[in-house]
Amino acid sequence: MSLAFLAAAARQGPGGGASKGSWPIGTLLTHDIPVLPSYCSKDGPPHIRCGSTFSDQLANVLSGGAASASSVAVHVEWGDADVGGPFTLMVRCRGVELARAAVAAMQQTLALEIEQSDASPPLQPGECFVFELSWPSGSRHLHVLAPLGPSCLAHGSLVSVALTGAELANTRLNAEQLMAPRFLMRFSSVVRGLGIEIETLTALGPGRLGVDATGAVNPGAGAALDALVERCVESSPPHSLAIARRCQSWVVGEDNAIVPALERAAQLAAEAAYPAGSDHAKRARQLLLNRGTHKTEFKSPAPPTELSFGDGAADEIRCMLALVSRVGVAAPSIHQTHAIAAGKMEPEGSACDSGCAIHVHINVRNADARGKVLSALEIVHVVLAWVRFDLVTSRFARAWYWREPSCAPLFASGVEFWPQQRPAQSSHIDGWAMSAQCGVGESVLVDQANEGGAGQWQGPEIVASVHSMLRSEAFIALDDEDQVRALFGEGSPAASLGRYCSLNLKSVMKYGTLEVRRFHTTLDGDVLAHWAHLLVCFVEVFGTGGAGGVGAPTPTDGGGGYSETGMLEMPLPEALAALRAAQESATPAMLMDALRSCVDPATAEALMADALG
Repeated sequence: MSLAFLAAAARQGPGGGASKGSWPIGTLLTHDIPVLPSYCSKDGPPHIRCGSTFSDQLANVLSGGAASASSVAVHVEWGDADVGGPFTLMVRCRGVELARAAVAAMQQTLALEIEQSDASPPLQPGECFVFELSWPSGSRHLHVLAPLGPSCLAHGSLVSVALTGAELANTRLNAEQLMAPRFLMRFSSVVRGLGIEIETLTALGPGRLGVDATGAVNPGAGAALDALVERCVESSPPHSLAIARRCQSWVVGEDNAIVPALERAAQLAAEAAYPAGSDHAKRARQLLLNRGTHKTEFKSPAPPTELSFGDGAADEIRCMLALVSRVGVAAPSIHQTHAIAAGKMEPEGSACDSGCAIHVHINVRNADARGKVLSALEIVHVVLAWVRFDLVTSRFARAWYWREPSCAPLFASGVEFWPQQRPAQSSHIDGWAMSAQCGVGESVLVDQANEGGAGQWQGPEIVASVHSMLRSEAFIALDDEDQVRALFGEGSPAASLGRYCSLNLKSVMKYGTLEVRRFHTTLDGDVLAHWAHLLVCFVEVFGTGGAGGVGAPTPTDGGGGYSETGMLEMPLPEALAALRAAQESATPAMLMDALRSCVDPATAEALMADALG
C-alpha cells in the first residue's frame, strides 16, 4: 500500500466518501511499529515480587497500626519462564542506582533489600524505589512506594455538616469572605478554559426544580446552594456577588459511581473536622457513610462560559466550595483496600478504592472555549510531559490516590497493575460488572468505549506508536484535524490506553479536552484552585512553549537536559530509555522550574503538605 494511498484513505471512509470522526486512521498508520523486547509482567514470568503490598500497608495505617518497616525487600519469581541469562536485578531512586545483584541462570535466588534511608536524601512519602530486572531479551520493572506511616494519611477538609436553621438565621454570608484565599501564592491570568467535576455525598433535600440535562432528578444540594447565594445579596459587593451568582450556573447532578468511606476512614475524617463524640461529628460520619445522602456531582459551566483563570476562576472555585460546605457535604476517602489474588494481578500493584474524585478538564481542541487550540504535535508534547512528571504529580494527591485504579499511574516502563482484574464488591470505578469467567467476589471492568485489551497502559508500545506515526509520510500529509484523529480517535494509540489513567486522552475527541483524573475530592477551595491552575499552566507551557516548555530542556542531575522535542527526535530505543530516565529523575523542583513563568514556586510544596496533612 503506497504512502499516497494511505494518506488518501485516511481522509475517506471505506466506501471512498468522507466520514470524519468515524474511520480509524490510526490503524492505517501504525503498521511499521517495531516489535519491542518483552518488558511487561503481562508478557509472563519472570516477575519481581515485593513482600509488603501498598494495600496491606494502607489498611494497617488506617487501623492505627505501627508504621511499616523502613526497608523494602523484593525477589525474583521465575515461574515457568524459559529465557536465557544472565539476569541483573537493580534498584534506583530518583534515577540514581543504589544496589544491584546478578545471577547467571534462572531458578537461582535473586533478591534485593533496601532501606528507606539508603536514598540521599531519604525517600519521602509518595516517592518510589524503582526495581528493574533485565536480561538480554527483556526486562521487568516494579515501582515500590516508600513505606507508609501514620503521617501519610491526612483526613482534613473532607466533610462539613449543613448549617441548621438557627445557624443560618444568625449567619450573614458575604461572598467576598467566602472566596478569601488561604494561601499567599499568586495565580497567573492564563486564559485557557477548564472544567471541574467534583464528586461528593450531600445531605438529602429538595433539589432544583425540573431535571438536569441528562434527565436525572437534581440532588437536593442544588436548591440549598441557590438559597445560600440569595443570602449573599445584601452583604456582598457587586463583583463578589456576581461570582457567587456564577456558582448557581454549576450543574448539580448525580453520579452513582460515588461510594461511601470505610467506617474507620469516616470516623477519622469526622474527628478531623469536629470534636470526637460531638453532634456535628456524628452527623459528619453519617454523611461519609452515605446515610441520608445524595451521590452528588458538581460540574462547572460548559463553554463558552467555562472557567478561566483570566476571568476569576480562582475566586469562583473558592466561593463554590465554601457554599457547598454549608449545605452538608462529604468527600469519602478510602472505600476499600484489598490485596490481589495471585494470578489475577501483580500483588505489588495492590490498589485502594477511593470513594470519590475531582476531575479537571483543560481545553486543547474546543474552539468554543478559551485558549489557543493546540495542534496534534502540541498535544503530544503535553502528554509526554505529563508522563515525565507523573510520579511527581501523584504526590500532590492524598495517599489513597497513589494506587487508585480509576487513575492508574502512567509508568514510562509500562503497566504494573490492571484495573480490569481485581476483587471488588463495589467500586468508585463505574462500569464494573460481574463476569462468568471470574470466581465469586471477583469482577472485570467493562468499558463500553473500549474493545479488546484497551484500558491497559502499555507505555512503551504507545510511545512507539506515536514515535512511528510522527515519522510517517502518510501522517505528515494529513491536515491537523486528521492528525489529531489519528493520534486520539478510533483505532489510535490513545484509544488503546482507555480512560482510567491519571491523564485521560479519550476526552480529546469527545470534549476537546485533556482530563486529569488524579485528585481526591477536597472541600478546601484554595487547594483545588491551585491544583487546577497548575494543570492549566502545565498544558499552556508544554503545549505552546514558554519558559521550560516545548523546546526548552529541563536540567538533569547527570548534566545536560531533556525535552519532549528532543526525545521525539531520538531513535526509538534511545527515546524510550530517555523517557524512563526522565520520569525517574523528575522532581517537584524541576516541575516548578518548568512552570516558573506562570505558577508560584511554592505551589508544589503547598500541595504536598496538604496531601500529608
